Parts: sequence; C-alpha cells; structure tokens
Amino acid sequence: MGHGHPADGTGSQRLLWEAAQGELFHNDDTHMQVLELTTKKKNGEPIREDAPERKAVFTTGILSVSELRPQIALFFTGPNHSGENLRKVPQQRIAELVARAGNQVPTEPLGEVDLVPADSGNSPG
Repeated sequence: MGHGHPADGTGSQRLLWEAAQGELFHNDDTHMQVLELTTKKKNGEPIREDAPERKAVFTTGILSVSELRPQIALFFTGPNHSGENLRKVPQQRIAELVARAGNQVPTEPLGEVDLVPADSGNSPG
C-alpha cells in the first residue's frame, strides 16, 4: 500500500484509499437486481430512505489507473449510480490532501475522470 494509507481500516477501505491515489478513473454502471432491494420495491418500500423516489439498482465499476501500481477495479452494487459511487473515490484523496495541507483547501489536481454518456441508465430513478 502507498504511504499514508489508513492502517486501521478494513480491506475495502484500504483498497478505496489506494484507488483514490490514481491519476485516471474510468467508471460505468449496469442495472442489477439485489434480492433485498427487489423485495423492498415489490412491497412499495423505498430503497433509499434519503431519496424515496429512486427505484433503480446499479452495479458501478470504477477502474483506477496509476503508473506507480497495478490498476485497481472497484465495484459497488446498490441504489447509488456511478456518479455517486465515483464521488467516494476522490473524497478519500481530498481528506488526505486537506490533512497534509493543515486543513487548507487542496491545490493539487485530483486526477482525471472519464465521463459516462448521459443515457437513461445513468440518471437517478
């Protein structure tokens, strides 16, 4: 793992942190069925308490690329679309940059993001 990774975190937290150190991120969504969420939908229950109108379930794949390590693929399945899941990656980096800069706004670039077409599968609901 790279310098400064969260040693006390779970394996998935460490992997998320390591992926955040990449220079380039690719992401995409596909629709997915999750038994627990499908049951909620059939019973008329919201799948997200904070956004009860949302009905879609996605699996997001995020590929983090860096010349300093092998590529890292992250997968998230649930009611969040790729944009929401992608935000989790640079948030790890932003937290570290803010801590390193003494709680100042980071000026270092966070990397590039490969944008996904705005089709109906990538929008909420």
